[in-house]
Amino acid sequence: MSLRFVVGQAKSGKTDHIADEIIRESIKNPHINYNLIVPDQFKLEMESLFIKKHPDHGFFNIDILGFNRAAHRIFEERRYKPMPVLDEMGRLLLLRKIYEESKEEFLFYDKRAARIGFIKEIKSVISEFMQFGVNEDILEKLEKELPSGLTMAKIHDMKIIYEKFLKRIEGEYSTSEHMLLEAYAIMGDTEFVKNSVFYIDDFSTFTPIQLMVIEKLLVCSRGVTVTVPMPVSVYKSYNCKPHELFFICRDMMDSLSAIADKNHILKEEAVMIEADSSESYESPELGFLMENLFRHKAEYTEECDNIGIYEANTPLDEIRFVANRIMDLCDKGVHFSDIAVICDNHDYDDLIYRTFNNCGIRSYLDVRKSCFINPYVSFLRSALKIVADNFCYEDVMSYLKSGLSSVEEDDSSYLDRYIFTFNLKGYKKYLENINKNKVTNFDVERLEAIKKDFLDDIIPLREGLKKAKTCEKIVEVIKAFVERCDIDERIDAFFDNISEVFPASELLTLKDETIRIREAIDELLEQMCRIMESEVISLEDFCAILDTGLEMISIAHIPVQKDLVMVGDIRRTRLYDTRYIFLIGANNTIIPKSKNISPVLSDRDKSILKAHDVKLAPSSTELAYIERFNLYSILVKAKKELCITYARTDLDGKAIHSAYIIENIRNLYKKLDIKSVQSAGENEWITYLKAHEYTPRYDNLKPELLNKLWNNTYEASVSNIESFYSCNYTFFLKYSMRLKTKQVQEVDSRILGTLYHNVCENITRMLIDEKKSLSDYDDDALKELINATADKTVLEKYEDIMISQNRNQFLLNKLKEILYLSFDAMKLQLSLGSYKLQSAERKFRRALDEFVIKGSVDRVDLCEKDKEVLVKIVDYKTYDKKVQFFRIFYGLDLQLPLYMKQILEIEKLNHPDKEVKPAAVFYNIFMKKMLELDKEDARDEESLKKKYYEQYRPAGIVVSDEDVLQSLDDQGTGYVYGSRGKTRVSGEEFDAILKLAQTKLELGAEEILSGSIATNPYRIKGEMACDRCDYVGICNLNDVGGVKNIRKLKKLSKEEVLEPYMSDSED
Repeated sequence: MSLRFVVGQAKSGKTDHIADEIIRESIKNPHINYNLIVPDQFKLEMESLFIKKHPDHGFFNIDILGFNRAAHRIFEERRYKPMPVLDEMGRLLLLRKIYEESKEEFLFYDKRAARIGFIKEIKSVISEFMQFGVNEDILEKLEKELPSGLTMAKIHDMKIIYEKFLKRIEGEYSTSEHMLLEAYAIMGDTEFVKNSVFYIDDFSTFTPIQLMVIEKLLVCSRGVTVTVPMPVSVYKSYNCKPHELFFICRDMMDSLSAIADKNHILKEEAVMIEADSSESYESPELGFLMENLFRHKAEYTEECDNIGIYEANTPLDEIRFVANRIMDLCDKGVHFSDIAVICDNHDYDDLIYRTFNNCGIRSYLDVRKSCFINPYVSFLRSALKIVADNFCYEDVMSYLKSGLSSVEEDDSSYLDRYIFTFNLKGYKKYLENINKNKVTNFDVERLEAIKKDFLDDIIPLREGLKKAKTCEKIVEVIKAFVERCDIDERIDAFFDNISEVFPASELLTLKDETIRIREAIDELLEQMCRIMESEVISLEDFCAILDTGLEMISIAHIPVQKDLVMVGDIRRTRLYDTRYIFLIGANNTIIPKSKNISPVLSDRDKSILKAHDVKLAPSSTELAYIERFNLYSILVKAKKELCITYARTDLDGKAIHSAYIIENIRNLYKKLDIKSVQSAGENEWITYLKAHEYTPRYDNLKPELLNKLWNNTYEASVSNIESFYSCNYTFFLKYSMRLKTKQVQEVDSRILGTLYHNVCENITRMLIDEKKSLSDYDDDALKELINATADKTVLEKYEDIMISQNRNQFLLNKLKEILYLSFDAMKLQLSLGSYKLQSAERKFRRALDEFVIKGSVDRVDLCEKDKEVLVKIVDYKTYDKKVQFFRIFYGLDLQLPLYMKQILEIEKLNHPDKEVKPAAVFYNIFMKKMLELDKEDARDEESLKKKYYEQYRPAGIVVSDEDVLQSLDDQGTGYVYGSRGKTRVSGEEFDAILKLAQTKLELGAEEILSGSIATNPYRIKGEMACDRCDYVGICNLNDVGGVKNIRKLKKLSKEEVLEPYMSDSED
């Protein structure tokens, strides 16, 4: 009876030391058993190691096992038959039933029907209670000791649930957490314990129940040896604070030492293994990593050839890069078993599996394979969710592309394009016949046939589920649906279709998985019926419970050979003698893990319980420390080379960032830079670019390539030129390569803005054509005109999306109100001045040598006098927009001045006998007004009207000439232009603005023709070009110098901007 520690840092040889000792002692003492307890996932590796090390390559008195397997050995010896274990799904359903029965007794938890997510949290807390030995007596004591408050109320509610749960399973079921407790109760006088020496390896923490078992081993066995993954220097210091890397190891040692002291167990002198990092590692930089990561602020100044950090555009690029690196290593004689791939993002699992298989890389995924990616699960889940969520797009597509629907793959893609384009939502929309006049780019007959095949599957299911109110009835409907679809035949057809893609052995495995998963789902449905019986349940809750059950169905495979690449995660995977490690998916969304804020017991609640000597699972902060230690333990296992990769976008294409570990490692190595991974996909343009020796984002395009891209026709709008000044590379992708985001017809600010423009244009044209004025319409007549025009415009262009949903009809009515306020304000503004509507959507084209500039001016108003014509330009905007002179200087806001310049030239031709002069350029911003005006309903009508007029005052530049100001607002009301002078300019200054804008236009056109595609986004304080860029996911700014290429622009005053252009010189 003794306790001994074997202490040593990573790669010091602790495992080899105890393995050699066990083998040596087992040969010397054949009558004594030597048991090595390791994490379950490390068992096969250890068995292989012992067989290799043992001189006979076999043994009788050595056993390698986990805690649970040790419990079963005790049960076997004592001929004890434990109760059947209640699985996770059964536990969840039982807790849900208990919650519903007990909710009236609760002090804190919601008395309404609990959602399944909340029940899952309760299940987790119940598991914690069992793992950490918290019983009903402890909870009752806590309830009495805790002061009144939230924590006390939560403990009261959890005590009710916990007591009823234990009572329900008593005599019928056990739990996985109780397994060790049952073994603990009967293990003391077993030969398995009394005649054994125990070694415990590769643990850094123990649960209270595991500590209880170890305590019994210390008391009853011949001795216990525990390895501690901690440097000897830290062990000797006896001083380790909670935030330090090895605190959890020191805490584990202290807990075991306290148990030994309590039971008067002999504590033998620790075995301290100090290994030279130069002997443990093949690369000095990896030895430096082991000694300094998360510990010291040291710096490695030598070349860093064996640690690499790589950035990829997408997860697929990332995984393909790793696969290529592995194949290169194998070409150099490296074995697969020398390599490990670590990834904590299990969304990568299927990509890794497919990519490695395609590359011929033999691998073993050390994870239980989720059933959610199985075609049968996708088919069943999406069918139920289609009904529950009223034909949501994602659910419909998941069903159609599961491979088991009645719709062929090509037809599914065709229907997908139609549904996405026209934003089809809701059961009723799917029943409607397709309008041939609206759907011009599709084969309507083909669409109707595909839609019919789809609905023939779903409609009977929908009708049955709408009538089913209990769990039992819902399951009956599901079984009828599966039988009606003849799912066995569809599964066979599915695997026949993919037989050319997958090898026969893999195909057989996948088919076997599907059969096993289908059987597991049938059992899951039966279990739901047994526990819930005739309980009334909504379809949404049923789907949530089913999803939870599916989460617990997973498929595990045992490796069939040794020479495999290990693919695992940071927390679970154990590595031994691994030379090459690839850490992939090192993004901030995965490392560190996001904090899970439990609604049942928060970190604050746990800290209060800890003060009362009740310890539960680690808090979020403690978990972060444990995760950091696990990450360290994995990274320092690489003996030869460490490669870390991350992607710039996730699997959905959203931009993400690198994890903190990237910067931590870079801070240690002075010469370690991030390298970029070449993108995997290559379309014909990329191939063409490479053929012409073009290096992306570095050089200008060659003239012949530029001509090919533009079809020898260089034509752009003013907003295109602004995009070029915003970032040359964005312009290249959008207008030269013509890359587009996936289009969907959905009512958003873009659609509302376009509709607003269309209605304004139609009304303005009508007024001009019929030579009418807005003053001819009173309030009721104006509202009638706007409503009629808006309805007509919607019917012509947006009928399908604006009329399909109540929300969209509400937005349309709201837009009509805004249009009325806009035109009412416009009527007032025109009545206060001398201007008349001259044109709407006035188009122009102008050639600049090879380049053609084009545009469309929303509205032009003219004030005609005897000897002069004053011009006012109005541009409609759906977002807040202000005139800032420095933005014109940088080419970011050229529309208003360039529009004015073009219209002045046109009007000079129309009025050769008069002087044509600029008066004002305005932005009319309506979207902001729509949001702000809702807050003004408390005012009286007159005040509200005044507020409307002030809000609808346009923003822009006004010539501060007295005649001009009077022509705009002869009463000086302030409803046409502001009283402040920031955007008022003299006539000379306005000419300078026009000259500046023209200069920027010509320079921009010249640079476009030169082939400039530099990645040079601008940044002004609080604003950056990349913020609203659609191409962030495919633009690798780091390739071309990162922040060095960002143009940091300074805000300039009006005088600084205009002074160089105030002279008469043309320079």
